[in-house]
Amino acid sequence: MIRVNGKEMQCMPLHSILTQFKTSLPVIAIMLNGNMILQDAYNDTTIQDGDEIKIIYPIIGG
Repeated sequence: MIRVNGKEMQCMPLHSILTQFKTSLPVIAIMLNGNMILQDAYNDTTIQDGDEIKIIYPIIGG
């Protein structure tokens, strides 16, 4: 199991995780175990059991 934005889920490739968490807001950062993953590395990033991923979206408001 992995944890994505606090939610436990089955281990899967990063691009599949991003598809499941897709919103109308652009993703501004992906953190894997506290380390930022650059966008050009999304397809090459290996996710393992126990990893923690944070998908960070912009805060919109006034």
